[in-house]
Amino acid sequence: MAGENHEPEPLGLGRHRFTPQAVVRILGRIEARATQAGDETLVSAVVVGRRALAEWQKLADRLRELEGEYRGQASLESRARARLRDVLDLLDKLVEPPKAISSQPAQHGGLTPDGPALSRPVRTEFEPPGGMAVRMLGTFDLSIDGRRVTHWHGQRTRSLMQFLTIHRLREVSRDELIAAIWPDVDEDGGRHRLHQGIYELRSTLRAADPDRSPIVCVDGTYGLDRQVPIWVDVEEFDDLVSTAMRSVMDQRPDEAIEVSRKALELYRGDFLSRASDADWATCERNRLCARFVLLSIQLGELLTRRGDYRAALAVLDPVLGMEPWNEDATVLKMRCYAKAGARSMATTAYRSCVDALTSEFGIMPAARTVRVYEQIRSAAPTEERGRLTQARGRTARRLPLPPVPDVARPAQ
Repeated sequence: MAGENHEPEPLGLGRHRFTPQAVVRILGRIEARATQAGDETLVSAVVVGRRALAEWQKLADRLRELEGEYRGQASLESRARARLRDVLDLLDKLVEPPKAISSQPAQHGGLTPDGPALSRPVRTEFEPPGGMAVRMLGTFDLSIDGRRVTHWHGQRTRSLMQFLTIHRLREVSRDELIAAIWPDVDEDGGRHRLHQGIYELRSTLRAADPDRSPIVCVDGTYGLDRQVPIWVDVEEFDDLVSTAMRSVMDQRPDEAIEVSRKALELYRGDFLSRASDADWATCERNRLCARFVLLSIQLGELLTRRGDYRAALAVLDPVLGMEPWNEDATVLKMRCYAKAGARSMATTAYRSCVDALTSEFGIMPAARTVRVYEQIRSAAPTEERGRLTQARGRTARRLPLPPVPDVARPAQ
C-alpha cells in the first residue's frame, strides 16, 4: 500500500483501520504467502493470530454489553437525581413557603391581531369578581373582569405573559427573558423578538383594559406592576398546600381535609402542560407536581383514618395514574381495600406497584410495602390467601438492580 509520506508495509497495516474485517483480510494474505512459500512457522503464526482475533472479538462484544449496562445505569441515576432535586426543591418550599399575594384580586391577559377577544364570564369561586386572573395549572387561561381572552398574537406573547406572571414578585432581566422564551436565537434576534413581543403584549392588555398598564420596564428589566391586582392559581395552590400542612402539624384534621380538597380542586392539571416544554416551565411543573402528590397522599391518609375509604381511593387514584410506582399511595390504597373487605383489589394494587417499580427502575418494593401486603394476605380467608400467595410468587422472582432504590423512593 502506498500513501502520502508513508512507505508501503509488507503486511498492509499502515493505512488499514484496525477492525476484525481488516485483520481477517490481512491474515488471509499472509497465509496465502506462507502457503506459497511453504513457511510452516508463518502458517502457525497465522493460526495464533486468528485465535487472538477471536478472543479480541469476544472481549469487544463483552465491552459493548458493559457499555449498554452503563448507559442503563446512567439513565437510572439521572432519573433518580432529577427526582431527588424535585424533592429538595419541594422541601425548600415547605420550610419557607412562597410569599404569594393571594389576597389581591386576580389578573391575567391575552392578545389578538385586532385586540383582545373576550368570551363570556368564566369566574369561579376562587377568582375575585374583578381584575385579572391567571390560571396555569392545566390549560392556560387569562381572564379580565371575569371574561376570558381567547385569541393571541402568537405563542411568544402568551409565553411572555406566563413567564412574567410566574416571576411577578421580582424584576426579570432582558437576557433572562430572551434565554427563557427564545433560547436558540442569537443576541440581536432575541432582542428584536423581545421588543416585538412586549409591544404586542402591552397593546393587547391596554385594549382589554385601557385603565391598566401592567407591563413595566425599568433599567432593562421587565415585570408586572405590583400595584395592579392579579390573582394566580399557582400562588393560591401554594398557599392552600402550606395551610393544609400546617393544619396537620397543629392536629386540626378537619381543617386540613377541607383546605386540601380546595387545593386539589385548583390543580386542574400539570403546570402549563400543553403550553410550554421550556426548562423553566419543566422545573416549575415538577415542583408543583411533587406538592400535588404529597398533598394527595396526606389527604388520603386523613380520610383513611376517618374511615372514608371511598373518598381516600378517589384522591389516591390520580397519584397512581401519574406515578404507578408510588409506594406510599399504594400502601394506603391496599389498606383502604383491605378495610373495605376487597382484598383481591389490594392484591391488584400491590401487583401494579411491583410491575411499575420493576419496569421503571428495576427494583422491588420497600420492606414496608411488602410487610403491609403480607399483613393483608395473612388476614385473608384460606381460599383467598392461596390466590394472594400465587400473586406474590409471580412478582417475588424479579431481581432488583442496585443502587437506585434509596434515591428514587421517598423516605419511609
